[in-house]
Amino acid sequence: MIPKIIHITWTSSDILKSESPLVKKGVQQMYDLNPDWKIELSTDEDLDNYLKDCLGDSYSVVADLSVIEKCDLWRLFKIYREGGLYIDLDRLVNIPLNDIIKNGVKCILPTYRDIDFSHDFMMSDKGNPIFEKAISLVMNRRISG
Repeated sequence: MIPKIIHITWTSSDILKSESPLVKKGVQQMYDLNPDWKIELSTDEDLDNYLKDCLGDSYSVVADLSVIEKCDLWRLFKIYREGGLYIDLDRLVNIPLNDIIKNGVKCILPTYRDIDFSHDFMMSDKGNPIFEKAISLVMNRRISG
């Protein structure tokens, strides 16, 4: 089963207090529509510490990347290790997540014209080999330069 946890990241932990329409129609509306889901907000510092924990000595390969590039890798690790949903803050939400998860579904990846999947909305059970492979590809590309 897909764990009922929503992973989001932002520079600081006060984003949920924002009056921005982007936040109100995005993450705040998602929270309101999904009261049985836990939202886990990670700051840039949390993101960096999580990657250090996941990568150990290999963290040096990504240490100097921008926070955006680190976030791309962090979200893959979050979904692979913990499962749940990763969603960008600017993704608008208008239906409960429970309405899109049918019995037996272990992964939801929206696609663009069936040629590429969206990385701003990724939902899966933990341990999904798709995310393990994506992490491996990212790290191999970073290591080989």
